[in-house]
Amino acid sequence: VDWHVNTGENWALLGLNGAGKSTLLGMIMAYTCATRGEVRVLGHTFGQCVWKDVKDRIGFVSSTLGQFERTMRDETVRQILLSGAHGTIGVYREVIEEEEQRCDMVLASMGLQHLQHRHFGVLSTGEQRRVLIGRALMTRPDLLILDEPINGLDPVGIQEFREMVLRLNRELGMTLIISSHILSELYLVASRFGFIHQGRLIQELSKED
Repeated sequence: VDWHVNTGENWALLGLNGAGKSTLLGMIMAYTCATRGEVRVLGHTFGQCVWKDVKDRIGFVSSTLGQFERTMRDETVRQILLSGAHGTIGVYREVIEEEEQRCDMVLASMGLQHLQHRHFGVLSTGEQRRVLIGRALMTRPDLLILDEPINGLDPVGIQEFREMVLRLNRELGMTLIISSHILSELYLVASRFGFIHQGRLIQELSKED
């Protein structure tokens, strides 16, 4: 894969299940080590030491909800967002006023105010995804990576997701990378598209193409 994402782009990574999307995103997040080549993100060539310097500038939401449902099910929405400000699940230290204010802003922008005191385990799939995206926004990232974010969403949830992505990109200027196997949905929100097959990026297009 030879791949470059410009600042402010809304980039869609498309491919069938098993094509390598999650593996590639895992390399960007330093969850998976590349056996060769170079991963350069936000001006830094990646290694574990460099990752510590830029991790707060990257928001990431995994494709699987199961692991979060197990570990966060008894946490309230507000607790989960506040834990995102310092990278842990659960609030294990005193929360500062700035984080409380940022949490209120994220709750409002994600439409989660009415759910803030509900436990994660009782939320719908769409609501849970919104919570996890909100948690990723708590560090005000420059880059937001969403791996298969519309999996399991009903039509209303997909519409809400579409509106949220456009708002983050247009109003906040955030760079987004979104992976999926559903071209029709990502076409409505992305400006550039990359098609991955058997671990290779076989085509790259802009919406104008």
